[in-house]
Amino acid sequence: TPTSVLWNAHASVLIRSGDDVFLTDPWYGVAFSSWTPCPPPVINQDILIGLARSGKLKVIISHGHGDHYDEDMIAKLAGAEFYVPKFHDNHMAHIMPQATVIEGPTQAGGLTLQSIEGPHSAAVVIECPDCTIIHANDIYRLEDPSKLKAMLNPANPIFFMGQGGSASGWPLRYRYNAQERARKAEDKKNRITAALHA
Repeated sequence: TPTSVLWNAHASVLIRSGDDVFLTDPWYGVAFSSWTPCPPPVINQDILIGLARSGKLKVIISHGHGDHYDEDMIAKLAGAEFYVPKFHDNHMAHIMPQATVIEGPTQAGGLTLQSIEGPHSAAVVIECPDCTIIHANDIYRLEDPSKLKAMLNPANPIFFMGQGGSASGWPLRYRYNAQERARKAEDKKNRITAALHA
């Protein structure tokens, strides 16, 4: 079966690839005392809880911000396999000791996960049989983009999800002049870019 990506809310997507079902950054509650997902999550949390209880769900938490790391929702997803990026201070491994830390290529079902640490977040590269998903989360720049390039399978189309503005910014907007749009279109043949806040 071809890989499918269903946007859920904010930086949360449901990825289905073969028998694998992955959820990224499930945020259903309140973050930072007053933020709530807007628009609200598309997927009813009872469906995700059922997938977790069945042992079919794998969850990737990109970093510890409240709009990506929802403690209440994570508790409800007990039974799922959790994955977190490797950070220099191991903060995600400390707050989620039940999670597998993504260090180098990490097998998760039939997919391969890799991560790159950024200033306060991490990009997670999800290699599926028929595409590569780059979940860039809150990363707005990489110190060494060549590390990301080295992780990519040149034969696979890329689905890139990146920060589209501020965390409170909805709808997301990109501002390119006509020349930049033409250059980006040429550079991105066979590539897909999704504008979502991460």
